[in-house]
Amino acid sequence: MIYASIKILYKYFLVLLGILYIITPANISDVDKIFGFFFIVILIGAFLRSDVNNKCENKLNNINSGKLIFLVVIQFFCASYAISYYTGLSIINSISNIISGVSNYSLYQAYFSEADIGNLGIEKMPAILALASVKIIFLYCIADFVSQVKDEKSSKLIYITSLPIVLISLSRGTFFEIFELIVSYGYVFFLKKSKITKLHLILLGIALLFFIILFIINTATRFENFEAYLSLSCATSMYCFSPYGLNLIIEYAVYMLSGYFSMGLFFISKYLQSLIEVPYLLTILPFFGWDIFGFLLGGLETSLCLNKIDCNAVWMPQIISIISNIGLIATILAIYIVGIKITKIEILFLKIDIRYGIALNILLLIYLLSLPVGKFILVSSSNILSILFFALILGLKYIKNKYRKSCNIIKRRAVIAPKI
Repeated sequence: MIYASIKILYKYFLVLLGILYIITPANISDVDKIFGFFFIVILIGAFLRSDVNNKCENKLNNINSGKLIFLVVIQFFCASYAISYYTGLSIINSISNIISGVSNYSLYQAYFSEADIGNLGIEKMPAILALASVKIIFLYCIADFVSQVKDEKSSKLIYITSLPIVLISLSRGTFFEIFELIVSYGYVFFLKKSKITKLHLILLGIALLFFIILFIINTATRFENFEAYLSLSCATSMYCFSPYGLNLIIEYAVYMLSGYFSMGLFFISKYLQSLIEVPYLLTILPFFGWDIFGFLLGGLETSLCLNKIDCNAVWMPQIISIISNIGLIATILAIYIVGIKITKIEILFLKIDIRYGIALNILLLIYLLSLPVGKFILVSSSNILSILFFALILGLKYIKNKYRKSCNIIKRRAVIAPKI
């Protein structure tokens, strides 16, 4: 038996995000913190309802080791190609740079700009497909952790499917890939848990500590030395490091973590405070966040960055994009509907096909995590392709299952129909 896990994991994430935002040593006002935390409370409220029908039968078996080895080879080839295309480095070069203390992140940013990769068209498609393939293979294989029939050889090989994703992360000096891995493993871990015990919370705490250490290492490798790392005192001119005077290194780590994850709440807070002005107040209604009405120059997001927030290169929360299209009222209503229906959706995906259902549920969870944080799902072509791939497979399987069920009903009726 496996159990729905999206709702419980999302609530834990929101609580931790809210705490991080409140305690972050940054020069933001108490009003900013109150509005940001208030929004977290609204999100948590949407997912508070407990669900009775939160489980489904587990009929999943392991992928055979031969097929798994083939997929791993494809995955490594795709990762090598994507790394070379986006960074100009080989896997060996990127690892060598890390050992030598060279910042792969700086090299990646420079190469990305010089090669004008961000503006290229159709010629970028093979690299996008390669990145998507790496992710799709990992998500397809990770379901084996909830398999009913265990194959020791396959179980060990499953971990190797994480390695290409780690290599991509290291070669670009980015962290989101590691975040996705941790979310994915967290989801499949809790799938087999009918309830959360103290041991699970301890394990969650250890995983969180491990995550923070990885994050600090990843961000520190972007700088020449530790002193340079500590010198980055402002994410934007409105969000700067302001220590409490307890422990500089720990406080700075918390600040860096907040700049990556909870700064979105600062943006949301500024948006909520701007609702006292008529142009922004109109965005509680659909379409007024667009530029076409002339109220907000460039639309809601651009207007906020021009007039209310120094956005710099920081992610805008995904939820601001949604508000700019359908309005604040409809957005909150949609979130509460999703909060009520999310477990049914999760179980439906798992019942159609456990393997593909787990993959799509992980992507759905990551999208929910992006709402108060940043646009790390829909700005990624590889993520969009992964979502489309698993959604298409599940959709076809759903139609096939419905067709079979209809055929079986017709056959049964034909058997029991009286003969004239």
